[in-house]
Amino acid sequence: MRTHARVNGHARQHPSRPPGRGHDPQLELPGLTATHPCPTGCGVKDVPGEWCMCKRCWFLVPKPLRTLLWSAYAHRDEGRAAFQEYRRAVEGAIESVNAAREAGL
Repeated sequence: MRTHARVNGHARQHPSRPPGRGHDPQLELPGLTATHPCPTGCGVKDVPGEWCMCKRCWFLVPKPLRTLLWSAYAHRDEGRAAFQEYRRAVEGAIESVNAAREAGL
């Protein structure tokens, strides 16, 4: 259930998004489970499923790109184009981590 706000400690369903609206199984990240390995190849194996990458790699991503990724993440369920933008942001974040690692950071 997607929630809009908490009222008296209980989640209230968002009025404009009924459960399951717009769900497309083809838009799910492949292999995403409760935990997944960090996609940057750093060796961390237990990254929470809702995280893009491990904490150490996340803070190697430049702040403007992290902000872009958060924005794309927030809108990823709004259709295929929004999801593709999210995927491009994730790929850019992974590339920036690998570039930072090559630079010795």
